[in-house]
Amino acid sequence: MLLKLLFKILNTVIPGIDAKAYTSGTPQGRRLGGHDIPELRDMFLILDVSYKGKILLLGYFQYT
Repeated sequence: MLLKLLFKILNTVIPGIDAKAYTSGTPQGRRLGGHDIPELRDMFLILDVSYKGKILLLGYFQYT
């Protein structure tokens, strides 16, 4: 929630920036998707910040 608020502020203060944070239930990348506990479903938090179409930050974080 706090991260989404921060990204909304960034989007309005700096013209041309596009900041997003969202979750995904499926891995989106080649090196993601460890299964430490098979009974628990893995989730991924994706942080995506770009400026005028150029990627500044693209981070994938795995959590359960």
